Amino acid sequence: MGRTLLLSREGTPRGNPAMFARGLSEVSQLSGSEAMLAMYDLYDAGKTLAAPIAAPLEDGADLAAFLQLCAECGILAEIEGEGGVPTGLSIRAAVPADLDLIHGFILGLADYERLAHEVRADKAELARHLFGPRPMAEVLIAELDGAPVGFALFFHNFSTFEGRPGLYLEDLFVTPEARGLGAGKALLSRLAALALERGCARLEWAVLDWNEPAIAFYKSLGARSMDDWTVNRVDGEALARLARG
Repeated sequence: MGRTLLLSREGTPRGNPAMFARGLSEVSQLSGSEAMLAMYDLYDAGKTLAAPIAAPLEDGADLAAFLQLCAECGILAEIEGEGGVPTGLSIRAAVPADLDLIHGFILGLADYERLAHEVRADKAELARHLFGPRPMAEVLIAELDGAPVGFALFFHNFSTFEGRPGLYLEDLFVTPEARGLGAGKALLSRLAALALERGCARLEWAVLDWNEPAIAFYKSLGARSMDDWTVNRVDGEALARLARG
């Protein structure tokens, strides 16, 4: 079985629909009319996509230009190979030698979330808390053809109602040039597998309310928003004051 292109929306599609349909027919086994129908489904913002649109790829298809076109159009394009594994993608546990890489990913995520001014973490603190005698969190690294393209930083929490631990995903980030190739989904899939292996009841994370593409992506994976909960935080001077009683 060959490779398959999985297409879904990232927000509201933009750009030239006809150009997208033509590009899709050139790289996939879809006929011109089938590619047009796929384009209509993707560009119709009022239509709900129950699942990504699957397009079997032509053998030896040059995807670079088409994937760039998808990115420009706001369409997520994920390549799956045999067994549903994104081609050339691997997930591994981080090691101390990845410290500079992890710090760079954190800065990249903060910049994307418009929160770069709030980053205070330094590499020495990260090394102590990630790889020291008592690690407080773990990291997975996504690599595409051997090059790192993303990471997930997570730790355990606990549900008293379930009476079991859970996994909390603090950070998920994929470099801009690798988005839409399946790295984010692969990281979440590995986290879900770890949660099951460790007897966890659930996997949870937060997302900024303006990040509509991420919210739509998470919903497509089966995540549900906990809209009836509000996050509370005490830090800085308020934390010190509370500690004093």
